[in-house]
Amino acid sequence: MILGPQWLALTLLLIAQGDRKPDAPPTATELIRSTQITVIVEDGRTLTKFQATVLARSHEHLTILTGAHCLADTEDGLPLIITQPGASVAIRGKVSRVWRNPHYLPDAHGPASGADNAVAILDVTPANDLQREFLDALTLANLVEWPALSRDGQVLDLTVHDQKGVEHVVRASNYSNPRWLEWGPAYQPIPGDSGSGLFVVLRDSKEVDHVILVGSLVDRSRQGGGGSLVCKRYPWIAQALAPPEAKTPATSPPTVLSEP
Repeated sequence: MILGPQWLALTLLLIAQGDRKPDAPPTATELIRSTQITVIVEDGRTLTKFQATVLARSHEHLTILTGAHCLADTEDGLPLIITQPGASVAIRGKVSRVWRNPHYLPDAHGPASGADNAVAILDVTPANDLQREFLDALTLANLVEWPALSRDGQVLDLTVHDQKGVEHVVRASNYSNPRWLEWGPAYQPIPGDSGSGLFVVLRDSKEVDHVILVGSLVDRSRQGGGGSLVCKRYPWIAQALAPPEAKTPATSPPTVLSEP
């Protein structure tokens, strides 16, 4: 599904939890939860914990979206652990490759925060059937095709899960930066929440819910929290999600599209 300007007039509906029939479609909460993972990177004596959203999956690889600062000092080959909030399963793997937003500046403040996102491929090696079932239960997030917001000052209702799996619903705007969403004190992220997916929830005429990934949580802001917007049309995202045979080194840094 493509989230474009035509969706901005829709009321974004949340899913009320309750009893469900066995054949009922999954709720938005369940759909989002199945795309979210916790990643713990081991670098010597340092452990870096962050959240990520699954974009693609094969037998031995996961492609994820997370905050660029979560992988700022990560080199290929670093060992990691993959799990989920409340899960009893933890799978070992390693960082295979990282694509950081070419406009990301680790030491910058202000406008650069909108570029704090990255895509990474993680090599995973399930050791038993339980771990394989864990990976099989992960689902792929539906990343928005075009930028969810095309100009400053627009508003989205977002659903985000923190590192404990708790769901938060916030009303966010890009009033200070076209690629940066900010919200108030209703949800103030803490260290370890970074990288969680930012989702828009839509309900169709058949009462079926669709969740659309529009960005990733970056960190706490002075007002409450914030995240960066992403979409498939950004060239660096397209390169990261291209089939393996199409992933050739770029001769120059790609340009991020500012408008559809």
